[in-house]
Amino acid sequence: MLNAQIKETQPDIIIILADDMGYSDIGCYGGEIQTPNLDKLAKQGVRFTSFYNCARCCPTRASLLTGKYAQEVGLSKNESGKLWVDCTDKELKSKHMEAHAAMIDHMDQGIGKIIEKLKATGRYENTVIFFLSDNGASNERGYRPGFDRPGQTRSGEEILYSFQKYDRPGTEKTWGYLGDGWAGAINSPYRYWKIQSYEGGICTLLIVHWPNGLKGKENTLNKGIGHVMDILPTCMDLANANYPDRINGEITDFPEGKSILLLIYQGVRSTNNTLFWEHEGGRAARLGDWKITALKDKDWELFNLAEDRTETNNLALKNPEKLNQLNKLWMAWEKRVTK
Repeated sequence: MLNAQIKETQPDIIIILADDMGYSDIGCYGGEIQTPNLDKLAKQGVRFTSFYNCARCCPTRASLLTGKYAQEVGLSKNESGKLWVDCTDKELKSKHMEAHAAMIDHMDQGIGKIIEKLKATGRYENTVIFFLSDNGASNERGYRPGFDRPGQTRSGEEILYSFQKYDRPGTEKTWGYLGDGWAGAINSPYRYWKIQSYEGGICTLLIVHWPNGLKGKENTLNKGIGHVMDILPTCMDLANANYPDRINGEITDFPEGKSILLLIYQGVRSTNNTLFWEHEGGRAARLGDWKITALKDKDWELFNLAEDRTETNNLALKNPEKLNQLNKLWMAWEKRVTK
């Protein structure tokens, strides 16, 4: 779908995947944290408003790298061994949010240095930059060291976690968490957070910046529906590459994702008309504007996202036929990807 002129100058590609960042954390998505470099990329590029991840870091990364649902490549769970401990000290909670904001600021400054280097080397104009998050902001609390969390710094000093006492989070010797309140705030206007399949857990901001390839589309909002599994096919499209039929003699399964260049250049409404989610019991399915979603061990809720993007008006009782249709689709998908 790329025109001949763009194909002649295949771009460099940079993918920046933020960890546990809220949908409205950065300035160009309505946040109060100053992110001038990301804001500039957005002003000169395209912002997506209906792009999805897989609700958590591990499945999102698996999907991004393979172009498939995480369940299809054997990765759907992240056993964390968490111990739920809530922090009731409002001042300490605010300090954790301050530390989170500082990390966003630090990240933005780092992105600015990458941009400066691209310009200095003459590669800025023909580099595609994707910026997105692996899931919504995290409300998690009570984790102990272990799994993917260190117990010591590189110099051997102990790292204190939220179930222990410390006065000021933010240094390398503390490991803190936001909790429900702040996680909900920075996922605004959406409900819930990381792990859950409500919009607050799975809808990610996405900035696409490419001076050579997005002329005339600067500072635009794209409402097309996409998924992180579309990133690999998009990169292949940009590189004018084909997915191999075989790898090391083994027949390959082609990605389910589709190039988001369809959304940018052709105005296609969705890369996949039907999308599915499941992570640690949270689950969802989207068919056009209709979506069912549920927390672990809870009943489905039904929403019309065209009229209720924030998922506050449950239509399950008013439209059981639509709920049943989406449930059948989700059940068939689950059977297919977990066989």
